[in-house]
Amino acid sequence: MDGVSERDAALVALAAGREREAHRARVEALTGRSGAAAPALRKVLGEVRTALFAVVTVTAVT
Repeated sequence: MDGVSERDAALVALAAGREREAHRARVEALTGRSGAAAPALRKVLGEVRTALFAVVTVTAVT
């Protein structure tokens, strides 16, 4: 995992979601490599989901 940045490792580990079981060893290695980037990326992804939900809700209402 030396060639993978902390940010990239965190992003892949977070994005794995439902596919986590199929790639457990790789996801665990990337999660361990993610360091401080994981909490920040988790927050950003949450904000993106909230924004997308707001857009979908407003679009559906109008």
